Amino acid sequence: MEKYDRWIFAEDDIEFAPVFLEYMNKCLDYYENDPDVFAVNGYAYPISYSHSEGSNVIKQYATVSEWGIGYWKKKYIEALHKVEKGFLRDSFRFADWSGILGSMVKSRRYDYINYALSGNDDPLYTHMTDISMGIYCNLTQKCVISPIISKTRNHGFDGTGLYCGKIENATGKHSMDLDYEGQEIDDSETIEIVPDREESFEENKRRLEGLFRKTDPDIVIVGAADINEEDHANRIGVDTYVNTGVLTMDMVGIRKMYTMESMTEEISKIISQPIKIILGDQDIINLLFAGHIQKVSNIYNFQRLIHKAYCLKNPSIVRSTVIAHFITGDKPWHNDYLMVYAREYYSYLRKYLTVPQRLAWWAQKPKGIKNMYDRHKEWTDLVKTQS
Repeated sequence: MEKYDRWIFAEDDIEFAPVFLEYMNKCLDYYENDPDVFAVNGYAYPISYSHSEGSNVIKQYATVSEWGIGYWKKKYIEALHKVEKGFLRDSFRFADWSGILGSMVKSRRYDYINYALSGNDDPLYTHMTDISMGIYCNLTQKCVISPIISKTRNHGFDGTGLYCGKIENATGKHSMDLDYEGQEIDDSETIEIVPDREESFEENKRRLEGLFRKTDPDIVIVGAADINEEDHANRIGVDTYVNTGVLTMDMVGIRKMYTMESMTEEISKIISQPIKIILGDQDIINLLFAGHIQKVSNIYNFQRLIHKAYCLKNPSIVRSTVIAHFITGDKPWHNDYLMVYAREYYSYLRKYLTVPQRLAWWAQKPKGIKNMYDRHKEWTDLVKTQS
């Protein structure tokens, strides 16, 4: 990396077209000073790309493939430093509200969401990989040059590799229903780079989109582990037990699993068994969808607020919490609540009224009242009448 200003990288089990090196070197020369281009792909998925007549390369930001890829040192180092410092994790909320997340091809979008929710620094996202670089290119709106006809072929689906296992489906083909080993590659003896003039980003992304599928099609429930997961899982006999206070539910998938009648029948079977149902709907949901539940980081359903000592010892976790779940009778709207988020609760509550309105309201509050929920309702009702 210190000696050269560019290089070509390829994973193992890759077959190269005769023109691969010439293609790579010419593209690396041609696009070196293009600030919008991050890298050069040697591999291209076998679809019919939208491109101008006679062109043999396109710009796209949907996929980055390490089945033969060329990098420039300067651009690579810039990306490496950002990714290693948590650029992908730090940019997730921006990607969400800006619409970039929704514009990604599904596989990258699912990868990114899974990483952001997991709370783990998975090397696939904190090092230079095709997954991290695909997300990086979307976030920075950098393009990757790809050939119309692939310059490489992957033979690594025999189960001996680290990432590409022996993945075969009913058609006899490999992942995404593609026959990688039988894919056509360029048999030309020489090449001249003819850039695409149309730059049909969205159309080619749409065509690539058809290749990608949700990685876990059987998952219909996503949630955070219950604070007493092991005890509850053992009690009802399941491997995964989530807290149902905050859930993402794939209703289309659920309706494929159950009709209203079949779900009612299944629940009747569950409650007739000698399983001790203690937590009502939570136990039922974990039993109904056992094997179809995925866990995410507890910052999306933080239940340890009842453990004040834990919160004091782990302030960074408390600060990073996205959804706080008050699972006991101690609520921040109680008069004597002095635990985590009491200050935040009042700060949010106060912003609805002007200072004179707050003083007038507090002057009328009854003495000794414990539950502030009624006062909260009075407060919000007052806001509505004055707005």
